[in-house]
Amino acid sequence: MKNASRFATAAEEKSDAALIEALFSPWGEQGRTFFTLAWNRVNSTLDSADHQALTLNVNHMIRRNPKWIAEYTHDFERDDHRWLTGIVTAF
Repeated sequence: MKNASRFATAAEEKSDAALIEALFSPWGEQGRTFFTLAWNRVNSTLDSADHQALTLNVNHMIRRNPKWIAEYTHDFERDDHRWLTGIVTAF
């Protein structure tokens, strides 16, 4: 009896992906503000896995550890826009 599972196995699905990222700091390595522009794409035989998005990110170091971030992402597959901002820190 053939397996009637509705889920595909890894051997049945093929995907390829690409990520391009550019970093820019107007004040060089010693600066506190950094910009990132990233584009990523996933092309798969599984349509729900297809993805293409462009992201612009701004990071500003407040002190040694905390930084403020702001990010905008446009998802071309879903025609969706996402904005976020916040403070990031680690201990």
